[in-house]
Amino acid sequence: MKKVAFLCDERANVDSVFGHGRRAALAQVVDLYPDVISSKNLDGHAQILPQLDAAFSTWGMPRLTAADLDRFTRLQAIFYAAGSVKSLSLIHISEPTRPRLISYA
Repeated sequence: MKKVAFLCDERANVDSVFGHGRRAALAQVVDLYPDVISSKNLDGHAQILPQLDAAFSTWGMPRLTAADLDRFTRLQAIFYAAGSVKSLSLIHISEPTRPRLISYA
C-alpha cells in the first residue's frame, strides 16, 4: 500500500477540502500518515519523509525548497486540490529527481 501524507501549513484547509468523508475514503486505499506535515513541523516528521510515495495538499501548501524536496526520496506524486499550483515551486519539482506527477483540481 502506498504511504501518503497531507502537506499544508493550514490544518483547517485540509479539514475543509478533505473533510466530509474524503479523508476517510483516502485512508481506505492508501497508508495515510495521521499528522498534517507543515513547514513548521517538517523537521519533527523527518523520519517519515523518505517513506512517502505521494502527498496531498490544498491552499496553504508549504513552499518547499530543493533541500526540503531532497528529503522526500520516494515521492512520486503531489495531488493538489482547490487552488493555484504556484506554491508547488515548479522549478524544483520539474527536475528529474522530483515527483513525476502533479495533479490538481
